[in-house]
Amino acid sequence: CLKRQTLGNGTLYFPPFRAEDYRADVHSTVYRCKASNLGGAILSRDVKVRAVLLKFKYVIHVADIMHWTADWDPCLSKLNTETD
Repeated sequence: CLKRQTLGNGTLYFPPFRAEDYRADVHSTVYRCKASNLGGAILSRDVKVRAVLLKFKYVIHVADIMHWTADWDPCLSKLNTETD
């Protein structure tokens, strides 16, 4: 499971993650960027990163059901979803 990665252009990328994969040392911490060349190096100011965990509760209502039997047995349903 990737926690973070540095892209080729130097961007620090945080891929989506599940709530149970949250790590404070990765998702709620301070980062600094460093640029360097033959002339020296420079550090950025502190960048505070804090992940936001969103939890949705889905309520699913089955509105219509179509079912038939042939060589294969599909079941089609129209689902309506709501989030709290």
